[in-house]
Amino acid sequence: MAMFGFRPRSTAVLLTIGVNIAIMAYHFFDTIDLSTAFHKSFYFSTITLLAIHYLFPKSPNTGWVGIKDLSPLNLQNQETKRWWLRRLQNWKLTFTGAYWKNFFPKRESTFILLGIYLIMNTFIALHFIQKDYLSRYMYWYILVIALGTILMIYPSFQGYKPETRPILGWVWPMLLFILLFVSSIQFAKLGHFHPMVSTLLISSLALGTVLFSLKVGIIMLGIAMMLHTFIPPSIDFWNLFWTSHSKASLEFVLATALVAAALVSGSIYKYLRDKIEIKLKIIALARHFERSAALEALYNQVNWFRLHPIYSNKMLQEMSATLQMPCHYLYTNGQPKLGGEINLFMKQLRKFSKVLLKRVK
Repeated sequence: MAMFGFRPRSTAVLLTIGVNIAIMAYHFFDTIDLSTAFHKSFYFSTITLLAIHYLFPKSPNTGWVGIKDLSPLNLQNQETKRWWLRRLQNWKLTFTGAYWKNFFPKRESTFILLGIYLIMNTFIALHFIQKDYLSRYMYWYILVIALGTILMIYPSFQGYKPETRPILGWVWPMLLFILLFVSSIQFAKLGHFHPMVSTLLISSLALGTVLFSLKVGIIMLGIAMMLHTFIPPSIDFWNLFWTSHSKASLEFVLATALVAAALVSGSIYKYLRDKIEIKLKIIALARHFERSAALEALYNQVNWFRLHPIYSNKMLQEMSATLQMPCHYLYTNGQPKLGGEINLFMKQLRKFSKVLLKRVK
């Protein structure tokens, strides 16, 4: 890359050197051919140097040499910094209570439909469980069905209120994390990733992403996968997955169609919901500005009536008299345009003073 005029920053070079030494040292004592390790190091170095250069703000005297005009490069650096700052603000917002409070359902139908979905999902997953796991993990299915039933009848409770309570703002995300992420992966494991169980898993993950957001869904999926490395049973995922999906059967085709329908419908619903939320925010912002303009107009009207007519008239006459000398100077020194503007301003001051005097009458 240096032969073609690319100059990376020193931090990226030191990082790639250290990682390449570690890769070569690891494969030196391994059975893998050193040529394979060399190719890995080459690809890693290229990707790292280019990624650090284009993803982060550029440093002086780096990148492709021969750039004469640095203004586009500076604009790109500013835009890159703003992009990272926006990402950082979004991540900070994720750890606030107000962010999680927005995910609490505002409608009763959300609880009812989610409870029905969990009950039907659990019964279907229970049908495909392996017989060896039935006696040991039956209580997990019963617990999910019980929670789904509670969610379905929750709006009928006497203490139910559509407003979010502080404790519910934290309980609701944890409950959905257990039901839609942890339990769905567990049911897929207990069913040895049967096509229909895999379909239920993808549907639950899509539903979790719709109820939260894509960012939160990815984070919860990663945490759930890390937790399942410690949750029994321990199974060989890839072997079971390819064994279950290697043969194209009617059930596999039906599961694929259901997965596609779930993903498409979830994406459309998410897009429409975000679009409606943006419109509502715009309407709320417009109402805020209208309210501010109305209050400002009312404030100006109140201050207008507070003006003392005689004192204000005298003050305006003095201002007009003060501007007469500069206006005459501009006329006599070849600047009639500017003098005419000052003369027009003086006429407006005199009209305003007459209006104030009429209030006295």
